[in-house]
Amino acid sequence: MVNYIIGGKEMKNFKKVFSLLLVYFFVVTVIPTSLISKIVNAEESVPKFLDYTEGYAMDKLIYKDNSLATIDFSDREVSLTYIKDTKAKKLDGYISDYLGRSKYVLDKEDEKGSHLYVYDLEKGETVGDYSFEEQKNATKNKYGNNAKIDVYHIYGDRWYQYYGDYKSEYVHGLVSPSNKVIEYGSEYSLQNSATDKSGDNIYGLFTRYGSVDEYIKIINKDGSIKEYTINDNPRETNYNILRLYVQNNSLCALVENSKHEVTASKFNFENNTAKLGDVLFSRTKNDFAQDSNGDFWTVENGFVKKFVDSKWVNKYEVDKNMDSIAVYDDNNIFLSGYFYNEDKKDHVGIYKIINNASVPETKSETPASGNGQGGSATGNSGSNNSTTAPGITTGASGSAGSTAPTATGTSTPTAATSSTTQNTTTASTTNKTVVGTAKNGVLPVAVNKLDKDAANVVDATSAASGNKVEVTIADTKAIKEGNGSLQLKAGQNEIVNLPFSVVDKSLITDSSKLVLDTTVADNTDIVKGLKAVKKLYSFDLTLVDGDKRTAIHKFANGSAEIAINLSDEELKGLDKNNLAVFYYNEDTKKFELMDTKVDGNKVTFKTPHFSKFIIAEKSSNSSNSAQVLPKTGSSFGTMSLVILGVVLVLFGFAITRFKRVAKLN
Repeated sequence: MVNYIIGGKEMKNFKKVFSLLLVYFFVVTVIPTSLISKIVNAEESVPKFLDYTEGYAMDKLIYKDNSLATIDFSDREVSLTYIKDTKAKKLDGYISDYLGRSKYVLDKEDEKGSHLYVYDLEKGETVGDYSFEEQKNATKNKYGNNAKIDVYHIYGDRWYQYYGDYKSEYVHGLVSPSNKVIEYGSEYSLQNSATDKSGDNIYGLFTRYGSVDEYIKIINKDGSIKEYTINDNPRETNYNILRLYVQNNSLCALVENSKHEVTASKFNFENNTAKLGDVLFSRTKNDFAQDSNGDFWTVENGFVKKFVDSKWVNKYEVDKNMDSIAVYDDNNIFLSGYFYNEDKKDHVGIYKIINNASVPETKSETPASGNGQGGSATGNSGSNNSTTAPGITTGASGSAGSTAPTATGTSTPTAATSSTTQNTTTASTTNKTVVGTAKNGVLPVAVNKLDKDAANVVDATSAASGNKVEVTIADTKAIKEGNGSLQLKAGQNEIVNLPFSVVDKSLITDSSKLVLDTTVADNTDIVKGLKAVKKLYSFDLTLVDGDKRTAIHKFANGSAEIAINLSDEELKGLDKNNLAVFYYNEDTKKFELMDTKVDGNKVTFKTPHFSKFIIAEKSSNSSNSAQVLPKTGSSFGTMSLVILGVVLVLFGFAITRFKRVAKLN
């Protein structure tokens, strides 16, 4: 005879646990989350700046109370804008380069063509032409007038890079602040750089052709060079160095791993090796900026935060949709972001500039929603303290690995940061391209200027991205008039080469923009049951002219070439020698084989149109016709699952029936 299913003691314990669960769910579901937020933040007082101006701000620069940005206004007009005391002045041209924190290079078009000018942000005016004549003359003195040498600026107003042909050999190097020409080896490629405050030493991150190793070279203005091999090679340990910077006498780096988590770490130097050591802080995305004092800032969940004493401290409350930041100091900050406007059925850009304004300190509440409800505030901003990031040795301690060595063998002078460290967010910014901050899985990229007859590279590999990259090209005039191409490097895995010829140039107007979207979706229904990489790769090209959107599916002329680098995990269980790319035909619901080349883990294919693609094993009758692809080893289909479910239900019913009969007996 069966007397008990659950004993008395067990039942009491069960009731206690169940009661606690009920209380927990009551608290979570009944008490408003806004009330919980108020309780959590009740003791914190920060100034509020909840108002904003509409417009998507790119290339954000700020020097004291002077700001400069390329702003895409709601009327689709893109303009370089100088802002001071809330007054905006539109400028001609675009930001081409920077010369420290207060001076920038503008590229303007006039009747004579394109010209470079120096713009003084503090004065708010152009102060002269910009050229490389002194540096070019220095290279001519070394290599002669017949050498074909190009010079371009790389860091602040002191260091320049050159490359070219000299007696049928490729030469590569730097021109120092004293115009000394320094060769660093034609086999090396400079990826990133930083200088100390004096500008006498430049610290370069180098790769070497034909090698997987990476190096730190420390080059002094007198021409001396010290080289260190990076231990735990980034390309072998699956992380990426985004940027170098010098802070408090130490060389540091912003590092991103394969999960797009970003850390700020210090380099330790010992013998001939450089190794990343102490971690200053970690972030789940690359969304912070560095001010003129070397301190780090971010904007998150409606709060501007500063990294102080090993933690992020709230400094200001702003609209919660702000997601990008540029900082000069505690009282001069440039913010931007965007939100989706249901009425307009479109994304709306917003920005806010904080310039030493005075606001009353108020109790912090839930941040503004970003739908236009924010209001301006005035009063006293409070403290203007500046605290350097912790964890970095100050002074010349002489201990191994504690300070950044120089090319001459001495420690660098104590420096708050490099004098030319940019005050923009660490999302990638080149001369003509702005890579923004990923939001809701979308990484925005703005291309402001193209060379109409060259291969234009848009590098979004160093930005923390989502599963979609959206590239908006404003310079469609270059596409219409030129024969060049666009190469998009998206994340760590994709390279898209798109000739200008694929676009029907008769569709391009003076006001149109071209939008290139790349999306990677995981484990979609399309690849279920196939011997394939469990990802769907989508590519879309759209011509936008005001409210008119024209999808470009079939290319006018030529083909796009796309290269995808796969990980060993993605290729697990697949025969690499039998892989190919397939186009999913939406009309026939079948796959069509593309022209594919496989080299190791790299898959490259060409396509005369954009659509959805998968990477899978070819069937035995592979051709360019529609195919039925090979399935995975399991033949356990939907019907099998249904039958199994019915059997389990019947089995459970039988067991329950048996227990009831046993209890009755």
